[in-house]
Amino acid sequence: MKKIQNLFTALCFCMLVLSNYAWSQNKQAALDIPMNNETNLIIDGPHRFVKIAGITGLHVSSLKTKAFVETTALQSGRGTISVWMSPLENIDKAPAYGLNAIFPLLSDYYPPSKVDSCRFSVYYWGSGYPRVIARFTDGGFWQQMDYGLASFVYAESLPLQKGEWYHVAVTWDKPKETIAMYINGELVGHNYSAKSFKLAKNKIHIGNPLMVLSGLKVQTESLSKDEVRKEYLYGRPQTNQFSDQTIRQIVNPQDKPAITSRLDGSWKKVYECNFTKKSDLDSWTFQTGEKFRDKFKLDITENGLYWETPEMIDTESRGYLWCPAKVEGDQWIEFEFQLVSPKGLALLMMCASGMQGEDIIEDQGLRKTGSMGDMNANYRNYHWEYVRRVEAMRTDVETQYVCKNPWGKGLYVGCVPRLERNRWIKIRYIKVGNKICGSFDGKTVFEVEDSAYNNNGPLLNSGRVVLRQMYNTAMRYRNFVIYSKKSN
Repeated sequence: MKKIQNLFTALCFCMLVLSNYAWSQNKQAALDIPMNNETNLIIDGPHRFVKIAGITGLHVSSLKTKAFVETTALQSGRGTISVWMSPLENIDKAPAYGLNAIFPLLSDYYPPSKVDSCRFSVYYWGSGYPRVIARFTDGGFWQQMDYGLASFVYAESLPLQKGEWYHVAVTWDKPKETIAMYINGELVGHNYSAKSFKLAKNKIHIGNPLMVLSGLKVQTESLSKDEVRKEYLYGRPQTNQFSDQTIRQIVNPQDKPAITSRLDGSWKKVYECNFTKKSDLDSWTFQTGEKFRDKFKLDITENGLYWETPEMIDTESRGYLWCPAKVEGDQWIEFEFQLVSPKGLALLMMCASGMQGEDIIEDQGLRKTGSMGDMNANYRNYHWEYVRRVEAMRTDVETQYVCKNPWGKGLYVGCVPRLERNRWIKIRYIKVGNKICGSFDGKTVFEVEDSAYNNNGPLLNSGRVVLRQMYNTAMRYRNFVIYSKKSN
């Protein structure tokens, strides 16, 4: 009996030791550092502490400065990391920056600007898309998006205003394969298929010379949306109206004025296809690679054209469908669509032409690929992603994206309420002069302006109309019509 008591006592002692060890490890992992002085920071190199809108933060004034903290939190199964950031200049995407316009906020690698060498990083990308990226991966970002489900999350757009503060929070739950990003308390992105979290290092390097950072907080629990918002509101400066409003306009659906263009007698119908007869599809040109060509479905049914792409994630599990009409001048494109699949991505292009306005099919011939890189880099076009339900894109709303290629000029980022599946929706994509707009069932999604004089290519005025679907997408289309008139 005494031996059993001794064994029980020893077991209790071991459990107490392990419990205290686990508690001490969590305590070591968790951090809450104001970063308004050098306390709890390791800094080697030029730096200063700057006060903006009543908040003091760390400014590393040289690329050679090493500023970091040590923690094991990034290795935990669940966690939240957040930091306050204020830019010293107004910043937004600028292709002329080149590939070096990466502004690291947090990173487990030095130098932190080498983001492909990091196993954990949060950074603002000033010369590309998307704008703010957080990931538990190393290697090329886009390659992982094209072929797998890596642990990354991003904000598509974030113009930065000098003098404002931005609270960036990233939460993760490795067992549940989820990662999310919040800016100023608003959900800007999530990923419910975040696989293969890399084992991050025990150092978090901080900052870049163009930004002031403050209030670094690391927790070993994955906070909810409400908890993240509460933390933002607790520390929010009263001067943050611009940054809050900017973010809300991007991530929350907005009521917009009616589109100003009208389909009056000045417009001429130049193409029509109802997709109800087998012959309706004969004049359209399907483009994809050879790898999965036999796995695509393109059928004319009594309910219109049914198009289904393969489920596997690959650059070639995607395809284009080129309209036979070549359109010049102002354009009014409309048709009805149904989203059949719960996931997927569908987009619409206008003014698809070569760099000298030549016809892609007749002058160049279509490449044997379904990759998005063909559209992004090989010819001119305006593209609108109107159904977007793929990895790392929000599913609580229907995000919208409009871009001018091959210059990568983002014209619009926003969202509308979630689209209903298996319901016919009338889409309109209109270009009148330098105005480009889109609508669903007559309700404006966007109305933007392009320019030939802002270092992003000419004002496009002619070309073909193209439908495109990514992997794991099933859609129906009917009553496809194009109107045109001469541009003023």
